[in-house]
Amino acid sequence: MRVLVYCLCLTGCFLPLKAQINPDQITVYFPAFTGQESLGRNVSTVLSLELAQTTRKKPWPHNPQNLDFGRGMIKWDGAAYGVSQYKQALSIAQSNNLLAQMIVLGNTQQFGSEVVVEVDILLPSYQSSHKGCDFNVNQPCDFRQKNLEVWPLLCGEQELYTPLPRRRYNMAGIVLDEAVVARFREVKGLPITPSIHSKKVIGYTGDDLQFLEFNRHLPNAPTKLRSENNEGYVSLPKISKQTSEFTDMAGGIFQVLRGDWQAAHNSFSRVLTNPVTRIPLKVDAYLLRGMVQFRRGMDGLADFRQAVELAPYDAGATRYQLTGMLAAGNSLDKVKSILSEKRFLFEKDDEWLKNMDNFVACRANAG
Repeated sequence: MRVLVYCLCLTGCFLPLKAQINPDQITVYFPAFTGQESLGRNVSTVLSLELAQTTRKKPWPHNPQNLDFGRGMIKWDGAAYGVSQYKQALSIAQSNNLLAQMIVLGNTQQFGSEVVVEVDILLPSYQSSHKGCDFNVNQPCDFRQKNLEVWPLLCGEQELYTPLPRRRYNMAGIVLDEAVVARFREVKGLPITPSIHSKKVIGYTGDDLQFLEFNRHLPNAPTKLRSENNEGYVSLPKISKQTSEFTDMAGGIFQVLRGDWQAAHNSFSRVLTNPVTRIPLKVDAYLLRGMVQFRRGMDGLADFRQAVELAPYDAGATRYQLTGMLAAGNSLDKVKSILSEKRFLFEKDDEWLKNMDNFVACRANAG
């Protein structure tokens, strides 16, 4: 197996409203997708390029708060792992030489005359940075100084850390365009041209991809890269007639991990307005957008209410709803009422539930 590194030190145009410095590198492990001939590999290359273009290091051209979202890395693997092989992928992602915070897995499958891509996003579990690394336990440690995806609240010395609602997200099937299927089966990689507007092919992408720069605002979003001893441009083809929610959902999660709240809010908003987004992913997008709103210093309770309406017995939605109510300064009586009503959703020894009880007691004692 060869794992290739893409260093994403990009700038963009959005300005987060609340300063956040990320001291850590966030890594995405992106194996090739499974599929007939070179189809899966080529589709995964396109989607990895799309994901790479959702990130940035700092706001640009204006950054008065001197925000820095740290380093974003995509590590691409020429070996293919499908969604059913998630345990193997998790083992690789959590290995000491990788320690990835996010995994993208995919299958390309034929159904009658159509080829459909199934994509899963997985978030490996690591020890929390606020506890420090304990090497006497089985759970791995990724050595981050901050876990920006974890939502913190404080009451005196009492701390409440609310995790992401879930650690696996499934995208709606991407139905590939017939012309794309034919072309991607015929070639081993994407064609590389010497300049943005040139039609001359100087080579094709291989396992040794290295991203150099992105031009997301130009037609077909050309990407400059180096692969197979060729340096040039690859244009992103439109692989499906319908716009998939993959890029926005995966990009939003990546932006949350890096603390880029404004960009994440925009990404989840696009997921919610996408007509192909299914209800389970809408729930997640509402929850994540609401959490991001609070992290920006705003109120995200309206999004939490939408999520709870769609999934009233979802434990992750209840965690975010209760945390949001506390963050918004709702009355403790309301918080206690919902906590009592939804307590059955949690195991009796649930650590977050214990911390929530202690946090509520702290707020009550504080008057």
